[in-house]
Amino acid sequence: MKKVVILALCLVLSLAGGALAAEGSLGPSKSIKEDIQVSVEIGPYARIEAQRVQLDINSWNPLKWKWVDGDPGMNFGFYTGEAGYGKMSDSNCFILETNTAVKVQFEGKSLTHESSSEDKMLTRYMAWRSGFAQELPANVWKIPWQIIPIRNLGYFGEASKAPRNNGKPDVIFDLGDVKFEDLPNSVKQALTEFLNDLVWPTDDWSGNPSPTYAEDNVSTNGTYAYQVFGFVSTDKISSQRAGKYYGEITVTVSK
Repeated sequence: MKKVVILALCLVLSLAGGALAAEGSLGPSKSIKEDIQVSVEIGPYARIEAQRVQLDINSWNPLKWKWVDGDPGMNFGFYTGEAGYGKMSDSNCFILETNTAVKVQFEGKSLTHESSSEDKMLTRYMAWRSGFAQELPANVWKIPWQIIPIRNLGYFGEASKAPRNNGKPDVIFDLGDVKFEDLPNSVKQALTEFLNDLVWPTDDWSGNPSPTYAEDNVSTNGTYAYQVFGFVSTDKISSQRAGKYYGEITVTVSK
């Protein structure tokens, strides 16, 4: 009778040992492992802000010149009022940071008299994708990538408000209190090469309707830089009254 009990007990222990081995053997160098899933969902998010990159040359020593952030804006300065006179001006950079694919759209209003919405100057804008957004370099001879146009996104502005081709317009590169001839050679060369490829917009747009906006499609997350150039000219002397004129550039980011 005692032998039967012992055999039955050994059988029970053997079965228990088999069940433990099925879930994981706890030897000297082994452990039991179990995984659980951890998850989170991040919503689409983007921001865009204007940046004016300028040169600070408040020193007689060029080695102390530096790139700085200025006040965003596009200023065409003073016009005498003569007929058919135009200027081209560079813009701020627009820095976009996004965690998803987005559409970037540029729209622009013509320069309009401060007291009369009927008095407008011939205005057109051009948007570009720049190199990339970066911290402003300490070396003044290294041009920030966000002010180097890379890919043309096209003209934009209010319908039927494109300036005529009036030959060689005055060019304004607003880099702060500095004249073009005082810029470092590397900066002058880059700007000159860009000007050679820049085309002043004409009235007829080669038979195509005037575009009211320019756009870019961003396919993935990242930081992107854009730049806008403006073209403004007078028509006849009597076409626009004397006074101050204001325009507006709007950048919209959407899914």
